[in-house]
Amino acid sequence: MIRKSVMLFPLFLLAGCPGPGDRLPDKVPAQVTFSGNNVCITYPVTPGDNITSVQIGSEQDDFVYEVFNDKPVHPADDQCLPVFGYHFKANKNYTVYYGLNNKEYDFQKLIHAAFVFPDNRSANTDKKNQQK
Repeated sequence: MIRKSVMLFPLFLLAGCPGPGDRLPDKVPAQVTFSGNNVCITYPVTPGDNITSVQIGSEQDDFVYEVFNDKPVHPADDQCLPVFGYHFKANKNYTVYYGLNNKEYDFQKLIHAAFVFPDNRSANTDKKNQQK
């Protein structure tokens, strides 16, 4: 009995503490639309939202990860979120995450979008999406 207890104790140490301490951020689904060669990513904006990071990547090794806590982006309703000049290529799967903070939230949230850039387009984004 003691041997089993000694074997299980390290397992609990590896598992971490139960409770609200180590939790995954909530995901906020984003909508993706295409207009010509442009990608537009939107989500339901809550007043006071601040975007402090972005991660854009495809199924291959090309990705962008930027953190800008000092100069957060303040999203507006019905405006595309910036993609920071990322070049999307046709027929590739993309995943985008934006780090979202708000004084009203207990924890940071992640805006999440996954999409395939259509075949008849191979472009960057419009100037509205390239703010930094």
